[in-house]
Amino acid sequence: MNIRRFLSAAIVLVAVVSCGRSAQTRVVVTGVAEGTPVSVVCSEADIDTVYFAEENGLEFLLPKDPLSFTVVQTSTASVPVLSDGNTVSVNIEEGKAETESKSSLQSRFNALMDQLLGYNEEVNAKYLEVHDNCSLSQEEQKRVFDSWYDTKSVAMVEELNAVLRRNRNNIVGVYTFFQVMSLVQDDTEAVLKSYEMLGPDAKAYEYVADIKQSLDAAGQTGVDAMFNDFTVRCVEDGEVVFKSLSDYVGKGKYVLVDFWASWCGPCKEEIPYIAYVYNKYAGEDFDVLSVAVWDEPDLTIEAAQANGICWNQIVTVAEDSRIPADAYGIQGIPQLILFGPDGHIVARDIRGEGIAEAVSRFVSEK
Repeated sequence: MNIRRFLSAAIVLVAVVSCGRSAQTRVVVTGVAEGTPVSVVCSEADIDTVYFAEENGLEFLLPKDPLSFTVVQTSTASVPVLSDGNTVSVNIEEGKAETESKSSLQSRFNALMDQLLGYNEEVNAKYLEVHDNCSLSQEEQKRVFDSWYDTKSVAMVEELNAVLRRNRNNIVGVYTFFQVMSLVQDDTEAVLKSYEMLGPDAKAYEYVADIKQSLDAAGQTGVDAMFNDFTVRCVEDGEVVFKSLSDYVGKGKYVLVDFWASWCGPCKEEIPYIAYVYNKYAGEDFDVLSVAVWDEPDLTIEAAQANGICWNQIVTVAEDSRIPADAYGIQGIPQLILFGPDGHIVARDIRGEGIAEAVSRFVSEK
């Protein structure tokens, strides 16, 4: 149960019960005006507390836990704090947290964030450089940037895996693992490689355990596997109805299933490629189905209309929108899977021009 507590003192020093851990981390907060509410949230330690700072700021104690992630925030700043027993100095005005120890979890996390920031700046600079090159067509710009980005991503994953190995059983390693996942996307082998670098405690971390479950599901729904059916509540003509994947797949046709969401820019980029195969092949032997995941039905319907989606859809209600993704171990979208007439998966992780190439291997033009 979350505890919300309001305290006012010149310097507030609060000892938080640490779930069996005796060691604690002292947190000193400065750079905040007197009377400012400061929120402290740590889901791992079940902490949800608000303090009111006075003239000298405030101090409090956190349980020492290498797998906890605490957020100290005001209306103007949000600062991550990592608890390993080293005193952490939080400057709200500057939006940063530091320790004297260069080997502390806080210092390691700060170094990781600097590394990621540098990476993002480099990617953005390259994107602008390529797209400002008027001598290249849009297709050439995309090809040049994508080629550079693929090479850069491989190097970045190697660098992040090195960080992960040095932090295999703490929150820095967990956070690094999440960053690797964002780079490799649907490369299950690469994700599993990084996962195996984690220590036992990190593997037991709730979100990491969820990811492993999804990876297992992805491994069970690869090429040659039979389709994994699911049933969800959907919005259709203003009514809530039940729909299953088996309503469309395994019915004697090849079916291209697009897992997407209205907020997903890359998903929308795939729609012209999907429309191309739909217009060219849809008929007795082939069909297309779009399945909304991690979305709101109203937004899905609006985006589908705006982007010309005229084929079959499963517009899931928000409460069920994780079910299709979980069934296929999908961690990122778009994800396109081609099912055979009997429901076996014949292609997965197809994108762009690869969609037409995959469909053409199995289906003749109508």
